[in-house]
Amino acid sequence: MDYRVLSYEEAKELVVKGGYRYLVGRSEFEAFTNYYCRQIDNNELECVKTWWNGRIYQGGGAVFRGSPEEVYCWIPWDMKGTIAPQRVRAALRSTFSIEVDREKVNEARRSVLRKVLGV
Repeated sequence: MDYRVLSYEEAKELVVKGGYRYLVGRSEFEAFTNYYCRQIDNNELECVKTWWNGRIYQGGGAVFRGSPEEVYCWIPWDMKGTIAPQRVRAALRSTFSIEVDREKVNEARRSVLRKVLGV
């Protein structure tokens, strides 16, 4: 499993029970999105997204599994640019001591689209 959509409750439960660490997030008015990750091995992360919109009382989540470069590409793409890639790169460095290999980013971007959109 590389990508799967979850309910808000499933995503929150996974974060609590799975040993995930907060990576980055965004909050605006009554809505928020947070990304939590755990390191599977040296070159793979599993990340959980949780989102909630208090104005419409709806939420959801997703789980994504990939390389650090894929996570670096996925989060800004998923957030429509409201979380900058630089923030993700800095968070990966400070949270997991992982450096993003810039030479792998273009292929990682294509891989993210294949995983999430199935193209």
